[in-house]
Amino acid sequence: MARQIPVAKFEKGKTRVLALPRGGVPVAVPIAQKLKVPLELCLVRKIGSPRNPEFAVGALVEDGTQFLNPGWEEGITAQELREERDHENSRIHEQKKLYRAGGGLPDCDGYMVVLVDDGMATGATMRAAVRALKLQGAAEIVVAVPVCSDSAGDAVRSEGSTLVALVESDQLMSVGQWYRDFSQVEDEEVMACLQPVAEPVSEPEHHPFNGLRKMIHTLADLLQPMERDEDLAPLVQHFRHRQVVMLGESTHGTSEFYRIRDRLTRILLGLEGFSFVAFEGDWPELSRLHRYVRNGKGRSARAVMQGFRRWPNWMWANREMADFIEGLRQSDSLRSAGIHGLDLYSLFESMDRVLEYVKSVNPFLSNALRRRYACFDPYERDEIAYARSLRRIPEGCASEVVANLEEVLKLRLQHLEQDEDWFDATQNARIVVNAENYYRALLNGDAASWNVRDSHMLDTLDLLLEKSERDGRGGKGVVWAHNTHVGDYRATDMEDEGYVNLGGLARKLLGESAVGLIGLGTWTGKTLAASTWGGREQSIALPPAPHGTLEACFHEALRIRKMRQGFVIPGPADREALSEVIGHRAVGVVAPPHQEGRSTYVPTSFSRRYDAFIFIDETTALNSLHAPVGTGLFPGTWPAGT
Repeated sequence: MARQIPVAKFEKGKTRVLALPRGGVPVAVPIAQKLKVPLELCLVRKIGSPRNPEFAVGALVEDGTQFLNPGWEEGITAQELREERDHENSRIHEQKKLYRAGGGLPDCDGYMVVLVDDGMATGATMRAAVRALKLQGAAEIVVAVPVCSDSAGDAVRSEGSTLVALVESDQLMSVGQWYRDFSQVEDEEVMACLQPVAEPVSEPEHHPFNGLRKMIHTLADLLQPMERDEDLAPLVQHFRHRQVVMLGESTHGTSEFYRIRDRLTRILLGLEGFSFVAFEGDWPELSRLHRYVRNGKGRSARAVMQGFRRWPNWMWANREMADFIEGLRQSDSLRSAGIHGLDLYSLFESMDRVLEYVKSVNPFLSNALRRRYACFDPYERDEIAYARSLRRIPEGCASEVVANLEEVLKLRLQHLEQDEDWFDATQNARIVVNAENYYRALLNGDAASWNVRDSHMLDTLDLLLEKSERDGRGGKGVVWAHNTHVGDYRATDMEDEGYVNLGGLARKLLGESAVGLIGLGTWTGKTLAASTWGGREQSIALPPAPHGTLEACFHEALRIRKMRQGFVIPGPADREALSEVIGHRAVGVVAPPHQEGRSTYVPTSFSRRYDAFIFIDETTALNSLHAPVGTGLFPGTWPAGT
């Protein structure tokens, strides 16, 4: 706004900058700084109709000047007008005491005056202020507002003043609709803004607003298009030699996130030697997709996904995922790709798979394993019941599941020719061990159980890399998971609260140069989520991300570049400008409609958390293949939702 003020026409020493409180005060600060004069106030109060307070019949200035809109008689009687005027006059006296210790309107006789507000809808308050200053003898009046209606602009000009407005629109219904953040300015902020500003105040390097500006412009400079597959070449080139490339998401229900991960993953699998994709999902269910892609077991990807029962099944039983899987199955060059699950929620399903395999190779051993797993029989395949029982019987079934894992591991010596099936069985046996440990850790709080889960994900990923290398397939893989698992936990507040995650642990295990962490985000749109645990999925609106968040910075960067989506790959020279700790959206499988609070935004140092980022300004919800089935089981992603 300050850039639009014609400094040359103002004579130093004969200029005043007056803000209409409270909304006009923050807008006026940089203008006063630019003109090197103190910021002062012109106290004006709207006169509203008692039957409709939002309807302005006029305005009252602190010196007694009154302006009434044409036709005011239709909204208020003469008696009501006097009562409303007296009420607003008393409010003006309160503001005088608070802001000026009782002093009056600054003397503007012979001065050039800049009158500032946050916007004009009808223009009544501004017209009243202009008339008051003209009665004082102001030499010239410039009205400065970020936004106004056409009619308000014409009305202010008719008073003989000059208008400076960033937006003058015939579509303006209210000033607030043009702001991302139109929260009320408090008296304390007004008082702080009234401190002397005779000299321009240069923001220190660490000032948050300065940091945000740097971040926005750095992001704008780095943004690259991604409309076509060819546009993704710089991203592929940057990560082609990494051992692992992790592709995140800021929600579990956004269609565009699945589509862009589909595109990138096919390129990495088909052209760059990556051999498998590991998902934040259950091993047994994803193994069915693995067998479909490799061997055609199943009518179609959708048919296989129809059997996914664990809530939230829309995460992997959706149209976008089905299209990705069918694309792999139909391609001769991609059909050999491995499809695997990284998660550990499938306690009972994994037991079934272990017993099924062992029975096929050693029926006698299968009976022994079954007897040990019978330790869980009293809980009737209900993880919740088992977790609760650990308060009464702390030892639970821990020794039984470890013993069974050891037995399955020994089988490899006897059944090398069935390595793929053996590997599947041993992984399921590990899941049973780690799932039992996970439900045990739930008793000790969220961090303990979360860390068991992400440590299991890392162990599974490491095993998949080893197997890929052993099979002569390159030892490189792609991961699809939520940003809270992908982005390095050490760049967030997770570390202070005792949490770790897959991305940070992988960097520590494999080395930062071997791991590529790519986050995905959006500013607004819709996502598929439930309003409560275990509830039916629905399309839920994502409100525009608030000012000061990573998403808002990307939104502004895209606006500068006139783009709707893009990706950035920060270089070493960009990291400082992108290191500011700001909020970063993280939406899980539960997203109550119209409730996005501070807890939705994770404090994040962007350049430390990710190696690259894909941002889509407005997104749409996933297309679920079927409605959820209530199982009474612990939901996947419990308890954090991601």
